[in-house]
Amino acid sequence: LEEPLTIDVPADVASSIVEGWMQFYDFPDGYSGQEPVLEEGRWRVPIFIVYSSGKGGFVENAYVDVKTGVVTVPLSPEDLRARGKIVAQEILCA
Repeated sequence: LEEPLTIDVPADVASSIVEGWMQFYDFPDGYSGQEPVLEEGRWRVPIFIVYSSGKGGFVENAYVDVKTGVVTVPLSPEDLRARGKIVAQEILCA
């Protein structure tokens, strides 16, 4: 064999990876990864905070490398939670 037998990470797996990342860092159930968008060799997975009423808002993007499945998020988990609290306040006060 001259080429590796690997396949790119598909969109549904990228979503699952981000959900697993959020579970690993103990994010509440209200945080949810949305539909992935392929950009420059990585999946951009928007993270929203969503309430059972249907109200929700964008918190941050997570990125999943198409080749490796490695997740990167521009914010630390703590900062992501803090931003989520701000978004939640805006949603609840709107």
